[in-house]
Amino acid sequence: MVLMYPRPERCSMSILPDLHSDLTRRTDAIVIAFNLATERDPWRRLPEPERINFLRNLIRPLAEVAASDPVDAAVCRRVLHIAARHGERRRQLELPVQILFDDVYYFRYAVCSQIDYDGSADAYTAAVTRVDQVLSVVTLATLRGYYRDEFEARGEWPDTLEALVREMSGVERRGEATSGLFQERGR
Repeated sequence: MVLMYPRPERCSMSILPDLHSDLTRRTDAIVIAFNLATERDPWRRLPEPERINFLRNLIRPLAEVAASDPVDAAVCRRVLHIAARHGERRRQLELPVQILFDDVYYFRYAVCSQIDYDGSADAYTAAVTRVDQVLSVVTLATLRGYYRDEFEARGEWPDTLEALVREMSGVERRGEATSGLFQERGR
């Protein structure tokens, strides 16, 4: 068996503190951490709403996906649609595609800087790993949103996001049972 996404072996969901409430309670701190990390160009040139256009709406569902096992497809869909819209908006602003990677990098930093589990290395590692797993798929959704016009021209929108939803949530596709974001996959 090969793990599609790394998962801490020794940490089960039962010892993971309430990641969802921890992150939603710290929404303002996450936004502040993101703003501090992006106090330079090209973000500095953007109006405040454009700098953080996806953050506040993404934190709660992202936390829900990261903290749940199994993952709810409807919540995955919401996360991925928010991320795709963010990518679309960055392209409308004529920003280079690289900014999407930077946005997610600094968002990851902001979120993980707010995770604190009182010295429990296993719980901290599990929480950061799960956030990172979700944000890896969020990155793909932002890219798909950035290139939405191209996907639409090929007739592949919204199927491209639904494929990510199926992968993240573990819903069956093409007759094969997928294992989802946090599960082992066979070769």
